[in-house]
Amino acid sequence: MKYLVGAANNTWRLPDAIGAAADGDTIEFQAGYSPVVDTIILNKSLHFKGKVTTGESGNQNFTQCDHRKI
Repeated sequence: MKYLVGAANNTWRLPDAIGAAADGDTIEFQAGYSPVVDTIILNKSLHFKGKVTTGESGNQNFTQCDHRKI
């Protein structure tokens, strides 16, 4: 199963998506999403899709990869 994580109403919060996901599921980051979490402990095997960029204020933004360009 795939969980889209982001700030929009139809997306998951990162901790909730990780909690709901099962081994082998995918967490995909919405473009420009910057989670506000201190610590996340992973106790399952998950796939993560996206890339990290650093914003002007130093925050980390997670962006979906366009796999057609890879």
